Amino acid sequence: MKARRCRSALVALLALVFVLPPGVAAIAADKPAPKAAAGNIADRWVLWPKPGEAKAFEAGVREHAAWRKKAGEPFTWVMYQPIAGSDLTYYVIRSDNHAWKDFDAEEAWSTKAKAEEAYQQQLGMHVAREEHYYEETDTAHSHWIDSKDYKYVGVTSWRLKPGARGDLMAALDKIQKAITDAKWPYPYRLAW
Repeated sequence: MKARRCRSALVALLALVFVLPPGVAAIAADKPAPKAAAGNIADRWVLWPKPGEAKAFEAGVREHAAWRKKAGEPFTWVMYQPIAGSDLTYYVIRSDNHAWKDFDAEEAWSTKAKAEEAYQQQLGMHVAREEHYYEETDTAHSHWIDSKDYKYVGVTSWRLKPGARGDLMAALDKIQKAITDAKWPYPYRLAW
C-alpha cells in the first residue's frame, strides 16, 4: 500500500505546471543549450514582483540577464512562472547540473563582477520578496532527459513525517525498479 501511494505521488510530479512567461522566454532561448550534467545540484531563486510592477519586473529581468551574460556569468539560468495553483505571482529562476564546488566559482564571479549591485540597480527595486534554495537531484530515483521541447514541468512537494524517510526510500527503490523494468520512457526527477 505504501509503495502504491509513493508511486502515485511520484507520478503526480506533474501536478503543478510551470511555463516560461511571455517576454521572458526570449531570455532562456538566447542561452546556449545546457552542457552535459556536471553535477546534481540546482540553484533556485523564487521572486515575487511588487504589486502592479510585473511588467517593470520582467523588463528588469531582461536587463539583468543581458548584463550577466555580457559580464561572463558562469551559470546558465532558465525562468518559469506558475500557471496553476493558488499563487500565480512569483517567478522561479533556476540553474541546474552543478557540483557544490561550482558555487564557489559563481560566488567569486559575482563578487568580482559586482553582480549584487547590478541586481539592485536593474531589478531589485521591483522585487517584493525573494527566497533562495539549493536542490539536490536524487539520481538513483530519477530519469531526467534535458530537452528543448518541454513546455511544462510539474512539481509535487512532500513533507516527510519524522522517522518516515526509511519507509519512503524503500518504497522509492521498489518504484524505481518497476519503472526501470518496464522501460518507462517519461522523464521524472526526485530532488531534496
